Amino acid sequence: VEKIRIQEVALTGGVSANSGLRRAANQYCREKGLNLYVPKPAYCMDNAAMIATAAHYKLASGITSPLTLTADPAATLA
Repeated sequence: VEKIRIQEVALTGGVSANSGLRRAANQYCREKGLNLYVPKPAYCMDNAAMIATAAHYKLASGITSPLTLTADPAATLA
C-alpha cells in the first residue's frame, strides 16, 4: 500500500469565515508543513443563506411544497 502525503489543505464554505477556525487551521498547517488555502471572508458563502433566498422568492411567487416533503440531496431549485 502506497502512502499518500497530504501537502495542501483547503478550508472552504460558510464555516471558513470563522476567524477562530481560520487561526487554528493556519497554526496547525504551519506546524505540519502544509500549504493552507482559505478564501477571503467575502467569498465564504453559506449554502443555507442561498437556499433561504431561493425559498423566499418561490414563496413570494406562490410556489410551496407539501409538509410531507422529504430531504433529497439531489433536488433541484427549478
